[in-house]
Amino acid sequence: MAVAKPVIHHRDHEHGGADPVHVVWEDVGTSGGGTGGGGYATVQDEGTALPAETKLNFVGAGVTATDDAANTRTNVTIPGGYTTAQDEGTALPVRATINFVGAGVTATDDAANSRTNVSVLGGASGGTIDPVLTAFGFTAITGDPRYYAAPAANSSGTIRANGVWIPSGNVLTTMGLYMTNAGLAVTFCKVGVYNTAWTLLASSVNTAALPANTGWRTAALSPAWTCPANGLYYLAFIIVGSNVGNYMTTMPAAPPQGVMSQSPAPGTPFMWWTQGGQTDLTNPATPAQTAAQPPFVYAF
Repeated sequence: MAVAKPVIHHRDHEHGGADPVHVVWEDVGTSGGGTGGGGYATVQDEGTALPAETKLNFVGAGVTATDDAANTRTNVTIPGGYTTAQDEGTALPVRATINFVGAGVTATDDAANSRTNVSVLGGASGGTIDPVLTAFGFTAITGDPRYYAAPAANSSGTIRANGVWIPSGNVLTTMGLYMTNAGLAVTFCKVGVYNTAWTLLASSVNTAALPANTGWRTAALSPAWTCPANGLYYLAFIIVGSNVGNYMTTMPAAPPQGVMSQSPAPGTPFMWWTQGGQTDLTNPATPAQTAAQPPFVYAF
């Protein structure tokens, strides 16, 4: 409200009247000279002005708005995130969520470097590394059955294990080996999966009938096992009895120089290993280098 008063003060009082007062109403909210409380004059979205309203509301899980009275301001915090997602260098539409799928894909938070690391396993998605072997139905296999290797003599009570890469998410329900000569007097047989810490992760029950014939011989894992992470694992078996037969190896002949079951690179795990004098798949195992031929073991 603005007040104006005329200058004819003496004349008005001579007649016994009061000073006249002129009242003029003014909309302070729209006047540049108004003093009726400060606030936001303009709110913009990416540089474009929005309609003027009496309130400003921030929404969304990633947005926080706090009063900063000391500095007479409101602080709005919007966390950074993905601005562009690309597929082989080609930008994809921007979405609120990025979801990585597939047995061969793992995504992990790298807080120290303020980023997300996505690992995509080369080769087939799921199955084995070789897409042809995956097409044959194998989810893990220590050799290529399309190439003949050789039979190898077995011994009672020896755990035999061969290394294999298994992608994350692969489900192993059945394991087996190829018997070149049947075991005619077997009392105990198991197949199983070990990791590089020699922990037994999965195994079958005693299946003494597995080596009783030649050819592809299998046993069900109990229960089925899902690979938790891309990595090196060992498919293993043990046969106990007075006649345990022969197994198929992944080598055409015994190593000419004896022991070669560990890579020469320092600190690397065994490529294949054995542990003798056992009555079951031990947990954990105590593997040793061996001059024996590596076993051909598979899973699906």
